Amino acid sequence: MTLAETVYALARQMEPHDRFVLGSQLQRTAVSIPSNIAEGWGRGAGRMLRGMLASTLRRAKPDS
Repeated sequence: MTLAETVYALARQMEPHDRFVLGSQLQRTAVSIPSNIAEGWGRGAGRMLRGMLASTLRRAKPDS
């Protein structure tokens, strides 16, 4: 099961209010992470890929 599939399955188990707010954010993040990795990979190895991976990791961290 992929990250996105796992997150969507977990979001379906949340209470309706949590699913609307938190579940929605988790789902967007679960799609964004592999998209950013694919974009960085598509632009070639090196600095651009490292930048896209760093951006993905920053976005995946919860707000402090």
